[in-house]
Amino acid sequence: MLLHLKIKNYILIKDLDIDFEEGFAVITGETGAGKSILLGALGLILGERAESKQLFNDREKCVIEGTFNIRDYDLKSFFEEKNLDYDNQTILRREVSENGKSRAFINDTPVTLVDLKELGIRLVDIHSQYETLQLNSAKYQIGFIDSYCGNKPLVQQYYGQYRQYRIMQMELQSLLEQESQMKKDLDYYQFQFNELHEAQLNEEEYDNIQQEIEVLNNAEEIKNSAINASNILLEQEFNVLDQINEIRQLLSSVAKYHAPLASLHERVQSTGIELKDIARDLQHIADSTFADAEKIAIYNQKLQTVFNLQKKHQVQSVGDLLKIYQELEERINSITGFDDKIAELKSGIVQLESSLKSTALELSEQRKVAMPKIIDALQQLLHQVGLVNAVVQFEHLITENNYNDTGIDKIQLMFTGNKGSALAPIHKAASGGELSRLMLCIKYLMAQTTLLPTLIFDEIDTGVSGEVAMKVGAIMQQMAKKHQLFAITHLPQIASKGTHHYFVYKQLHNDITVSHIRKLNDNERTIEVAKMLGGEKPSESALANAKELLAG
Repeated sequence: MLLHLKIKNYILIKDLDIDFEEGFAVITGETGAGKSILLGALGLILGERAESKQLFNDREKCVIEGTFNIRDYDLKSFFEEKNLDYDNQTILRREVSENGKSRAFINDTPVTLVDLKELGIRLVDIHSQYETLQLNSAKYQIGFIDSYCGNKPLVQQYYGQYRQYRIMQMELQSLLEQESQMKKDLDYYQFQFNELHEAQLNEEEYDNIQQEIEVLNNAEEIKNSAINASNILLEQEFNVLDQINEIRQLLSSVAKYHAPLASLHERVQSTGIELKDIARDLQHIADSTFADAEKIAIYNQKLQTVFNLQKKHQVQSVGDLLKIYQELEERINSITGFDDKIAELKSGIVQLESSLKSTALELSEQRKVAMPKIIDALQQLLHQVGLVNAVVQFEHLITENNYNDTGIDKIQLMFTGNKGSALAPIHKAASGGELSRLMLCIKYLMAQTTLLPTLIFDEIDTGVSGEVAMKVGAIMQQMAKKHQLFAITHLPQIASKGTHHYFVYKQLHNDITVSHIRKLNDNERTIEVAKMLGGEKPSESALANAKELLAG
């Protein structure tokens, strides 16, 4: 419930500070006096867009502050979620600077405009002529039905499932598009992979082949060098080993007399043994080394294959080729793995769709059950507000397996205001006045089931007068028993129904027009209603009529 409103430096309002009470409050005043300005200011603390041109004085900032009693409206979870201090009396504030920048606060804590708006829509419902146009929307009509039959938990459940369903569908579409593109590349990747795979790349083997081919290309020279070296050590007439043996024998005869010579004798003996082994190894090398043209061709072919691959992939080593090989393998596995991902996602979509369908059918059934009750209630209310020949009906079509964000129902509210006329969609069949009264009746029904602190009707009485206006006012009185309700009106019949009456007026201050609002006392109220009945200078009969209206 709105307890207090403070407005400073907003359009025609220089400084306004006013308290409000529960029940039914009417707001009247001349056209252009500032009634819509009040709504605009209130809209700012409910998260609407701010502009610098809204300032009364462009050298001062605009400050709008509303105090709300939210004790009975189950909003603690919102404050916890947003990490805000909760207070039964919560203050929403908006500040707009001269350059158009604005700041928002909830209980003196800075918040985003999104957060302010999220709380605002739970505190105030402003009905305007624009919202009457919304009545033509199928989504609004479905929302009305759901509100009437208390479907909020089921609607939230369905929307959560639907949102996840759409996310999974979009993910599947993205995967299918990626798969299509990647499969175009699969043949190319597979060809490159096979080419590298057939090369049987191995860094160590590549190094060994390079060494081996060096040996094969120089086999004759190696063989001759090994044979000659072996002959020098072992085969020639004056070979090295014979000379070593001769040295060993010379030292052997005196080693027993001289310790250093004994040591040298041992070293010469060891050298002889080592040289004999070397001679044998040289002989083995000579015997096993020969030019193998076939092997040379095979090795050269393998080296050429590696060289060609390095050139093709613009790399310098076998290690680089192996990295490319691994990358290609991963790409191929990724592409072929798409089938598994897609199959898994399709399976998940099928499972979720089963739950979605079940929830959608349950939601549809609840709407179907509620619609006749809504029609009966609407018919009665329409008759009460003077539309005695009005007929309303819902057209209901279930589009099974064709889901949208409200379910599988296509619902259209049909209307006729004249006996014998065919039903038609309300935007084709209802006049402005009929639309306003129809919206009032819908709001009345929603107010019975919706936990909404404050309702504001901005000239919902358009197109009505006389006895019908009295009935419209009576409907508002009933609504105000459960909700704080404001009605901006030009009709005395409705103005007389309010528990509280606020008057908006303009005055000149230093040649500047300023809007004000004040609460009328009983006497002032009688005069104001009389003016609404009979003009600026009401007659005795108008005053008497006003007193009668207020007494009723």
